[in-house]
Amino acid sequence: MGLRMIATGFGGTLKRFARMSFLQGIVVILCPLLIIACTRPAQEEEVVPLREIDLQLGVTFKHNAHAYELGTIYTDAAGHDHRLDTLRFVISAPRAMDHYEGTVANFPQTCLLVDASQSNVFPLGMVQAHHLHEIRFELGLDTDLNHADPTSTPALGSLAPMHSGSMADGHFFLVLSGQVDGNGDGILDESDPTFSFKCMGDALLRQALAPGQLCALGDQGQ
Repeated sequence: MGLRMIATGFGGTLKRFARMSFLQGIVVILCPLLIIACTRPAQEEEVVPLREIDLQLGVTFKHNAHAYELGTIYTDAAGHDHRLDTLRFVISAPRAMDHYEGTVANFPQTCLLVDASQSNVFPLGMVQAHHLHEIRFELGLDTDLNHADPTSTPALGSLAPMHSGSMADGHFFLVLSGQVDGNGDGILDESDPTFSFKCMGDALLRQALAPGQLCALGDQGQ
């Protein structure tokens, strides 16, 4: 009985020793592998080359997915027939942004007059980046530009039709005129009222953006 117990105990000791030696051997083998794996340099990400394009901002007018035309009679959501004869507004300080809210290009001294009676495609300048996400801009002018002398401020050259004639008042940010079917007879004629709005004032400055539909830089080299 005593011998068997000793033999069994010894056998268990040998088994434990064998298991420990085996595990230690595994640890000895794995440790260098782990060290190698930890010290192996990370695979380099693919570097996307910078592209350079001549950036342009285009403004189009739509009504129910169709081209909007001045002088054409349209019906608003309330069922009122109306016609616009004039639609002009000021855009300033456009800046191109990437997907990470980073500024790709900034044009703080750029002032543009958008007029629905003509084509509105404006060259902004050369841009070098991987991609563009949107163009942000101001509707109107900041205080300094709004009240600057237009005769000595080149940035304001295209905005002459929007100047109020007074540096104290500055520029009109929006000019709108047309006619509405005031009596609801479905006909626009001399009996219906006309309207004209000229919106101005530093407090009317608003931020806007043109999301999506921007070409990826480098697509077809454009």
